[in-house]
Amino acid sequence: APSAPIISSPANNSVAGSGELRLTGTAEALSRVNVYEWNGSTETLLATGFTRANGAWAVNLPNLANGSHSLRVKAIDVQDNTSVATSLTLSVDTTAPAAPAISSYADNVGAAQPGAAASGTTTDDSTPTFKGTAEANSTVTLYSGTAVLGTTTADASGNWSFTPSTLADGSYSFTAKATDAVGNTGAASTAFTVTVDTAAPAAPAISVYNDNVGTLTGDKAS
Repeated sequence: APSAPIISSPANNSVAGSGELRLTGTAEALSRVNVYEWNGSTETLLATGFTRANGAWAVNLPNLANGSHSLRVKAIDVQDNTSVATSLTLSVDTTAPAAPAISSYADNVGAAQPGAAASGTTTDDSTPTFKGTAEANSTVTLYSGTAVLGTTTADASGNWSFTPSTLADGSYSFTAKATDAVGNTGAASTAFTVTVDTAAPAAPAISVYNDNVGTLTGDKAS
């Protein structure tokens, strides 16, 4: 019987972002390679491929459902001798993370320094620190309109924070999206609006004074 096939990819115990997987590896030259799903007692044939003269093979699997899969790969030579199976365990995750939330921002400039300023407020901090929640360990991308401000990573509890580069004065609508470890990206968060105002008012002017006593009354110049 031929030797057990070698599976080059995907790696054992890996997580795939698509159920349409391509398995590659090596086996006895000019043999047939069968890939089975193993449920603990029964093998179900999923796909078949053939090795080249150098023993390389590749098999495209049908679309696998979300969840864990136990696969077995066997080589069958031209005399129909079958190798022992090589096992592969993997998971399929095509579910995008839920929309994250931008919960507040911290203003670190000036006398008024709220620790958790809400959406719809005005800040004199051009680099406010935004805070929120997302899927644990996901990558969070913060947007201003359609422009990407940057990315950060949610911790194991789903909390994240992000401080953008200097923002020009003006009104902003921020959103965030979460991307999981296999590249699934979820919907955008609810918009979080902030007005940045770091400019002091122009100097006022004293233009006149009004005299209300005597005969020469009215507005008078400096």
